Amino acid sequence: MLRSIYVGASFFAVIFIFISFVQSGSNALPFILHDYPTYEINGRENFDLNSENLILSRIDFELLSVNYPSNFQLWRINGDPRALGYSKVRDVKSIVNPTRQSDYLLNGAPYVSQVGIQSLLWARLSEKMEIKIGNYTALRIIHMAILSTIFANIAMWVRLKFSSQQAMWSVAAICTSTGVAIFSGSLYWSIALFFAPMSISVLHARFRRFPFFLFYVIMFSAFFIKFCAGYEFISTIVILACLPALADISSFGIKDCIYRCAGVLFVALIAFGASLHLFNVLFFEEFHRSGWEYIFSRSSSWTALDAFGGSIGVWAAQIAKVLSMSVVSIDKFGVPIFVFIIIYFMSIFRFWRFLPKDEQMFLIGALAASVSWCVLQSGHILFHPRYATLVAFPIIFSFAICLLPRLICRRRVDL
Repeated sequence: MLRSIYVGASFFAVIFIFISFVQSGSNALPFILHDYPTYEINGRENFDLNSENLILSRIDFELLSVNYPSNFQLWRINGDPRALGYSKVRDVKSIVNPTRQSDYLLNGAPYVSQVGIQSLLWARLSEKMEIKIGNYTALRIIHMAILSTIFANIAMWVRLKFSSQQAMWSVAAICTSTGVAIFSGSLYWSIALFFAPMSISVLHARFRRFPFFLFYVIMFSAFFIKFCAGYEFISTIVILACLPALADISSFGIKDCIYRCAGVLFVALIAFGASLHLFNVLFFEEFHRSGWEYIFSRSSSWTALDAFGGSIGVWAAQIAKVLSMSVVSIDKFGVPIFVFIIIYFMSIFRFWRFLPKDEQMFLIGALAASVSWCVLQSGHILFHPRYATLVAFPIIFSFAICLLPRLICRRRVDL
């Protein structure tokens, strides 16, 4: 028991230090270049600055005690220097004109692609912590601590399920994942929500003596909050939560695997429906028209054909950008996606027949998790090349656990 606590704490410490400090400069750069921005407005090294300011804007309302005018997050307009935020007031560290502040804050437009529950949660936490000024480093550290706890739990499961060596490789994959590095510091993305359902599924696999109903109630909450925070990558998130069941196929049989995966899918569908219902209610209240119609039309716009039409040149350029993103990196230097894909499939070809069935199923599930979103919303990935680094995390994670140790040892035997 004490040894497990010690190992888990060690995993947490290593992951937290890496994503908070060592990887703080990572930004999905191709090869050894120092910049490849998705949007010009983001500047040379910022990642998704517009989205981040949706959170900071909501925090402004909370801290300045101004009534929030929308059910959704608000864009700031007219290209404000804080990419549409309230930086000038913060920079001078003095708030002297409440009327002007209210007028300024209210001069925005709703961002209606999600309920945006994460902005409300972070704003309320800012108020409780009495954060009055600054860049909210404390909030980002809290998010990274939560994320590190989730990853430590997953690494402990890998240690229990596979081996200590493979658990250490899984930690290395987490620490060097470019997607984790660039998304973990963003309050908007709050990617702890991305991995929370998988972490709960892992707890179920580790502590099967507890009632499964308890875990599925908690998992419903995790899915619901994630969907209310944004519908990005939902197929990847759901399949990730099925991986522990797939990896137990030898221990508990295919019937148990099917039941557990079906349970995850059922809970995810209920949470998805509940989040859509909430979105529809809030949207209708504010705009007096169907939120269902709006959200599904927006989703369909992210298919590749709708996003780019028939332009082969645009398709080719965006695919090239995606494949050049650094998927594994340390600080600002890393391995492009296309290089990793070549190594990944060569390793599978070489070692597949020597892998235990549990690891084969784990690899298949992880590959499905990464590919699913690229198929369902290909335009979303092609239009936002850096997002591919997070969607690729499942195959990086499974590669580090199942293939990399064998590739390094150059032997075709089970670990």
